[in-house]
Parts: sequence; C-alpha cells; structure tokens
Amino acid sequence: MTVNDTVADLEEAPAPNEQDASWCPYRSLSIFGNKKPWHIEFWREFEYNHVARADGTNECTLIQLSLPKAGPAVRFHGVTTGFASYRSPARFRWDLWRSVGLRLVIEAGDDKIYSIAIRDMEPPGGCEKKKRNRVEWECNFRGRPGFADIYWEQFQPTVRGTRPLDLSNISDFRISLCNNPQCSFVPQKGPFELDLVSIEKLYV
Repeated sequence: MTVNDTVADLEEAPAPNEQDASWCPYRSLSIFGNKKPWHIEFWREFEYNHVARADGTNECTLIQLSLPKAGPAVRFHGVTTGFASYRSPARFRWDLWRSVGLRLVIEAGDDKIYSIAIRDMEPPGGCEKKKRNRVEWECNFRGRPGFADIYWEQFQPTVRGTRPLDLSNISDFRISLCNNPQCSFVPQKGPFELDLVSIEKLYV
C-alpha cells in the first residue's frame, strides 16, 4: 500500500503483513532488531508530536519507544491527539541500493495505520541547499501481527517534485502513527501500540 490508498483500497486489499513470508522470493537481513541493536536510547520524538491549538496552547502527544523485558520487540506506544512519530539517529549510514524493499516483523499491534519513512544523507553545501535537497520517502502499513513487506516502488515522496531517493546513502528511519489526510477516516486519536521485532531489508 502507498500513501495514496483510498478507503476502498485499505478495506478490500490485503495488508502487506497478511502475507505468508515463506513464499517471498527474497531474503531478508536485519537493519534493526534480531542481532542488530535498536539503539533506542538515540531515537528521538519527531518535532510535530506536539500539536498547536487555535488558541495558542499545545496538545501534548504522550508517546514512548521502549524495550519490554518480556520479549525482543521494541514497543512504540502512547496516547496521541492525532500524530505520533519517532526517528532513528542520523549518526549511522545504510547502503540499501541492492535491496528491493523493507520487511517489518510485527509482534503485536492495534490494527491502526502506521507509516515508515526513510531519508538519505544531507548533500554537501550550505544550509539552504541541504534543506532543499534532502529527501524523505514514506509508505503506510497496518499495525497487525505478521510480516509487512514493502517494496521501494510503493514508497512516495513526502514533498512532490523531489529528486529520487539515494538508496545507497540512507541516514535515518521514521516510524509514525499515520497522519496522512488519506487516513483521516481511521480513528487515529487516543491510545496506540505497535510492537516491532525488526526492520529488515529485502534482497535477491
């Protein structure tokens, strides 16, 4: 599914994680999870988690990214007023150009619509050039237990008219409770919970 899915698409089409991973023609290798550390101490809340009201006060979204003792999954959970997001540290670099997409291994979820986004590294140059040229691409998925296989052609740029994503130079990942207007029919406010075992790259 993509960020341009309609209500009918989301209701009729099987979610990516309803697939049986045993038939997938690709292999997978962990980026986060399994034997690769999550480094959750370095993940940060996205700056738009706190939404300004019309009267100038703030609605605070209370979210956490934690590592439960009961299992291997990272838990993305909390109570939101409409948007919640965490971004991985930009101190690492991933070369994903030989891969065909991502696999999210979900241990538990609430059936709400989430999104995963990736960004490439800041290009050399001044601040304005960096701001103008840095690219983020995003795709939606259901918060259901199982495997969510998402291929690069399903990702969409968060800003139209942007340059292609440089998959050889990925700097960070973002997990969000989806706030895309196409998802407005889904009751996204209130408590949410998503347990991710791993984020993996798919390759031949």
